[in-house]
Amino acid sequence: MKYVVRVLLLIVLALPLSVFAQSEDDITIDDIENAFAALYKNDSIRMEGETIVDQTITFSGSVIEQTIVQDITGEMQFEDTQLIGLTSQLNQTLTANSMGTTTEGSMLMEMIYVDEILYMKVSETTGALVGIYPDGWINLTEDGDSVEALALLNLDNLLNTFNKPLLYPLDDTTVNSFKSVEVDPELKLPEGTMAYALDINAEAAFNSADMASLFSGFEQLGIDMEDLLAQMAQGAGFDVTVYLLDEQVIRIEAIMTIDAEITVSGLALQLVQSSSSIVSYTDFNFPLEITAPEEE
Repeated sequence: MKYVVRVLLLIVLALPLSVFAQSEDDITIDDIENAFAALYKNDSIRMEGETIVDQTITFSGSVIEQTIVQDITGEMQFEDTQLIGLTSQLNQTLTANSMGTTTEGSMLMEMIYVDEILYMKVSETTGALVGIYPDGWINLTEDGDSVEALALLNLDNLLNTFNKPLLYPLDDTTVNSFKSVEVDPELKLPEGTMAYALDINAEAAFNSADMASLFSGFEQLGIDMEDLLAQMAQGAGFDVTVYLLDEQVIRIEAIMTIDAEITVSGLALQLVQSSSSIVSYTDFNFPLEITAPEEE
């Protein structure tokens, strides 16, 4: 079960950010695609985001309820639209309840990518998250298999989630339409920011997603990720608003809901999940130098 939960949470973070279609005004599908692509033509970008996940999993008469809150900040460096450097800090808190027992935990996860090597460090762990990760910096490129929580992930594809502006094809089967909406003045976004609300065909988005490769390592557990994504799509819904300024994406707000009966490795589950996320991009082309962590 713990592997399935990790898969679902990663999907929450990645999925709602990259599906668009024709709008009601002069903005076209190509304009939106180009706005995402323009992000990665910068030399550097800062990003900041928050994701809140509420999840209930019911199986064999047992119920697991959990809430995960993730705050992330990061800096990305690009060359010829390819990611060459990354620093990120993710603070996570977890609260879970199962059969009357409450479990809590928190942690700080730091990642550095430089010279084609991905490093990770987990610290400030509390509660249920104590002891899951080793101390100090880990070279995931060479020693990723030593970390149980990450050993089943494809690290190249994980990095690509930072480097690919779009994870799904832009076509009529994936997206129904999008329309311009008013920008809330309380957000205090720069003058000239335009906002677009997306009407997404959730089932088509799941079915067309090239997500299974990210979790290809789960095949050794008997989990067919392509089939799992298709099952989740049956009860999924999306609400996405994209903010554009100077033909670049500067903010994304996404709400994703799932209410589906799924089967994983022969185990029947009822999954009810809601997640909301906000990601902002700022400080394009600021001076940035990323170095490998020092040995401790």
